[in-house]
Amino acid sequence: TVAKQRIEEIVNDLEQQVTIDCTIPQKSHRTIMGSKGMRVQQITTEFDVKIKFPEKSIVDPEVDHVNGQQVDGEAVIDVSPKPCDIIRITGRQDRCQAAKDALIALVPVTAEVAVPYDLHRYIIGQKGKDVREMMTTFDVNIKIPSAEQQSEIIQISGPVAKVEAARQALLNRVVELEKEREDRVLRSFAVHVEVPPEYHSKIIGKKGAVISKLRDDFQANITMPKPEDSNPQLITIKGYEDNANLAKEAILKMVQDLDDLIKQDLPIDQRVHSRLIGRRGRNIRQVMDQYKVEIRFPIEGGNPDVVTIIGPEAKVQECADYLLNLVEEYMQDIDDNDSSQQYLRSSKPEGHFNQRNPGQTGFIVAGAPWEQQPQGQQYQGQQRTAVIAPNTASNEEFPSFGESGTNASSGGAPLWGPRR
Repeated sequence: TVAKQRIEEIVNDLEQQVTIDCTIPQKSHRTIMGSKGMRVQQITTEFDVKIKFPEKSIVDPEVDHVNGQQVDGEAVIDVSPKPCDIIRITGRQDRCQAAKDALIALVPVTAEVAVPYDLHRYIIGQKGKDVREMMTTFDVNIKIPSAEQQSEIIQISGPVAKVEAARQALLNRVVELEKEREDRVLRSFAVHVEVPPEYHSKIIGKKGAVISKLRDDFQANITMPKPEDSNPQLITIKGYEDNANLAKEAILKMVQDLDDLIKQDLPIDQRVHSRLIGRRGRNIRQVMDQYKVEIRFPIEGGNPDVVTIIGPEAKVQECADYLLNLVEEYMQDIDDNDSSQQYLRSSKPEGHFNQRNPGQTGFIVAGAPWEQQPQGQQYQGQQRTAVIAPNTASNEEFPSFGESGTNASSGGAPLWGPRR
């Protein structure tokens, strides 16, 4: 029963099948089909119809099928559709008509949108990234005029519904770009301030910390002058007008504070500079942090015994007193050390034998047995050198020192030491 019912449905569909023509210019067929025929497959599946596109080889698309006829002496042009433009749809009547409407909706149209030329580069994006993203999102083709054309017209091609969606998105993007352009104009407000070059390092700060904080606090771009600039004192500040003026006031305040600082030169023996500085500058940094001053040691070509302190007057005086006290202690240590070294550098005894300086006067032993000169002997017709060993039994060569039972009167070696 179920099979019979299904067969009857198929027969009914076959009896109601019709074929209708849908005329669409052949140049749009590829767009309607979509990639790998995907769009046509969706329509055939959705409406349960068959769609047949004309063969490309049967008709020359450049030939116009227009028949001219004479009616009452006037020319009547009979325009018939080209075979290459006819798409045939087979299926039930209602479904064929719905499929035809769907195909016609896919026929590409072109919409034109006027966009200021200076905004085109923002629509294109870096290396065309933005415009490609828009074409992929809305499944349309967007044509932007080249720089040589200097045209404001951007063309959007694709199905009607998608073209309209893309056109609206493009208009919204233009509105955003217009606001951004106005904001850029507001942020380009520039003011200038002249600052003596010797203060520039203070405004920049260590590793740019001070100028970076100024930029962040006032949302402004601060540009320091370059050596080749005509005015080496001119600092440029760009940003919103209010922020730029506030940044200028902050810099002027810094300059005023720097002008209020004083410099004091302290005479400090260069021998204690290294102790004041400490390892890797640790000691002097602690002093500067404690008294909120800057301490400069002499540079090459300057006075090597002068140290400069820069800061508020009261702080400079306190720091100077502290450094002088340290210097006094360090110099006392140096003087004590020099005195100790002076005692250690006493002359050597007169009779001391100095092997490193043979010419120096000292105790010299001469004529000792070990200084005997070698004598030559003949051995089997050859000259040989022999060393005569010293005679240790000889009192002349090895005199006795205080030997018992011997004295000068008995003819022995003389006694050493006092008589008893």
